[in-house]
Amino acid sequence: MASLNFWRAEDLIYQEIGRRVKSTRRRRGLTQTEFGIKINLSRSSIANIESGIQKVTIHSLYQIGYVLKVSIYDLLPENKH
Repeated sequence: MASLNFWRAEDLIYQEIGRRVKSTRRRRGLTQTEFGIKINLSRSSIANIESGIQKVTIHSLYQIGYVLKVSIYDLLPENKH
């Protein structure tokens, strides 16, 4: 059962990252298409990242942070112990 909880937690992490990316992108006034062009991803990839369907790689997370002018730590959920 512990492994099921781990995978569910992983899904929640990616969903939260997606929410943060979407919120920040919107605050910067970028459409998904404009944002995708800046980080070399398709609009559908951006939509999938923002919905938590597509797992964002660490190097993509750095690109996202750079383009949105935020630290990657602003995009990651807090690690609570």
